[in-house]
Amino acid sequence: LLIQISTDYVFSGDSDRPYREDDPVEPRSAYGRSKLRGEVLAASAESHLIVRTAWLYGHGGRNFVETIRTQIANGTATLRVVHDQCGSATVADDLAKALVGLVGAGALGVVHAVNSGATTWHGLAEEIVDLFLSTDFEGGRHARRVGQLTDLENDF
Repeated sequence: LLIQISTDYVFSGDSDRPYREDDPVEPRSAYGRSKLRGEVLAASAESHLIVRTAWLYGHGGRNFVETIRTQIANGTATLRVVHDQCGSATVADDLAKALVGLVGAGALGVVHAVNSGATTWHGLAEEIVDLFLSTDFEGGRHARRVGQLTDLENDF
């Protein structure tokens, strides 16, 4: 069994509903095109499982949650975050458990695995700020506002 971890970036991002496994792919970035190429290659294996996930985060490493947390800890007064992209943030540990379950169930083909719920990057940043403002950081420095940006002004 060949398992390919892929992404929602294989889609155009224009849908007003969550993508389904059989929706047409139309990546708009080099990253999305490279992940789609990986999917195509994986699908050539006799036994394959392509798992698309989104907005993956976990402890350590580079991810959106850690980026916002670091900015809060460093005392950034205003966080600038896009508000026109919706998605489902996915905890890395939950994805790992889903992969084990999918393999155990004999799943094949293409599946989507994300945590439930949906938000914008801005909404997720607000939740992170609320969580970390309730925690006492060394020095007492905290971000105070989360400003909205359009996708074209994305600083991340």
